[in-house]
Amino acid sequence: MLGRALYRHAGVNDLKPDGSWLLYPEGVKQLASLPLVSFTHDSRPNRSPVEKITADKSRYKGKIVILLIRDLRDVLVSYYFHETRRTKRFYPKWTVDSFNGGITEFLHSEIGGVRHFVRFYNIWAENRHLPANFLLMKYEEIHQQPHEALERLLKFLGLTEVARDVIEEAVDFASFNKMRSMEQQGAFVHPHYMKPGDVGDQESFKVRKGKVGGYEDYLRPEDITWIEDKMRYELAPFYGYNEAVS
Repeated sequence: MLGRALYRHAGVNDLKPDGSWLLYPEGVKQLASLPLVSFTHDSRPNRSPVEKITADKSRYKGKIVILLIRDLRDVLVSYYFHETRRTKRFYPKWTVDSFNGGITEFLHSEIGGVRHFVRFYNIWAENRHLPANFLLMKYEEIHQQPHEALERLLKFLGLTEVARDVIEEAVDFASFNKMRSMEQQGAFVHPHYMKPGDVGDQESFKVRKGKVGGYEDYLRPEDITWIEDKMRYELAPFYGYNEAVS
């Protein structure tokens, strides 16, 4: 949504249409009038043992940070399918290649289970005052009110006069069905990152479900209870997810 809105706001029509090019430095340099937006997985904490996830966020001091997060119950299901249906096919030499368990085992794993997300979220809760400006965006809120979320994000980046029709077109363009279609057609700027591990496996798509609360279709009641205990008692209250499971 952000990339598409920036394209339209700047009147750019000659680059690949998905907008993601503007979220990388090489793309933004072509449009000096727009904010420099750089996407990062922030040290890839899922690739490190929990105790080695870096708590040093000094490189963000004085910068503007947008932290995008998601409910642990949903993000863990999504991540399980990403690692077992995509990573194992695209990057067979990575650690995940040795994992052959089910989703319950994955939740407790050293590959990127529940404890990784709790640790990473808590580190950012503790360091959220370090950047010059910090915006928390939650997947569930974006899903519920995409137009308002995109407008808030653009204003946070200093773009206060983006036309409403630009915002509406960006939201429509980035709808689940259209993104799924783009993935099937290989229309993304970085198709290797945005293509299914197996076109015949619906769970291997990057644009997989786009659903809030879909974890109930995959997790056992005892798995859900265990994750919710983590959210309730170990996750920083700053995110508000402890209230969602109270």
